Amino acid sequence: IYFIKILNNKNFTLHEKSLANYLLSKIEKKRFKYKSEIEYLKKSHSDIFNSKKEYNLQSNFYYQKVIKKNYNKIIFFNIKKKNLNFQKYFPIFIIGLPRSGSTLIETILSNNGKLKSIGENAVINMAILNQISDIIFENNFDYKKFNLSIDYQKLEFFVFKKFNNLFEFDKNYRFVDKTLVNFFNIEIILNLFPNAKFLHCFRNLNDAAIAIFQSLLPTLSWTHKLDDIMSYMDIYLKTINYFKIKYPDKIMDIKLENFSENNEETGKKIFNFCNLDWNNKSFNF
Repeated sequence: IYFIKILNNKNFTLHEKSLANYLLSKIEKKRFKYKSEIEYLKKSHSDIFNSKKEYNLQSNFYYQKVIKKNYNKIIFFNIKKKNLNFQKYFPIFIIGLPRSGSTLIETILSNNGKLKSIGENAVINMAILNQISDIIFENNFDYKKFNLSIDYQKLEFFVFKKFNNLFEFDKNYRFVDKTLVNFFNIEIILNLFPNAKFLHCFRNLNDAAIAIFQSLLPTLSWTHKLDDIMSYMDIYLKTINYFKIKYPDKIMDIKLENFSENNEETGKKIFNFCNLDWNNKSFNF
């Protein structure tokens, strides 16, 4: 009754109403009323999308039109002199779709005690958009003619500054970044950090799509409509498969179902891939 009152009260924001609809969907799920659950989920996603509609439309445009066309043909310039010694870093980037076991993998790695976890920070995405947002969000922008060009010097200093604001970047040469969308940015990351490794977390795609729609991920613009989820997943598959072929020694697949069945065996393979000493304490969390 309380949640219904929120939905009928004009003084509550779209964001607040989206939370009420989301909680009502969970109640309906517990009652095994799946049709009602889906209806409440649709309302929740619609409200959360419209609460920041302009931002979400721009975000979807970037994924569906800009990066989709350019992830495999990025042009770097101003790269002759690398001022910062990023070669000394050995970062691990966890990538993939949400709800695919990425948080579990991050916890195991950070519990090792030798790695600094910096969570989902979107620094690399911000570094890219810092250079191109004024272009791609112009009213007369033609994405079909656009080529993604990156000024390496600006990229390097932006990343250094942002990471330094998050943690002691110049002292932590091994860190874990769990910004899942970085599968789009593998080329850029390897230009910055040639010693980087990528842990690609995934699961059955049907299960992933359902889990994403049943979740409330307000900062991810593509998670609020089933059509957008399917479109994003299609781009994701093409992108990750491209980079797995191009950089087979840099990317390790971790299937959630396999990890659940053989967690210690898979854990040892992960540590070996990341050049880390195996420690049973990593599972004590």
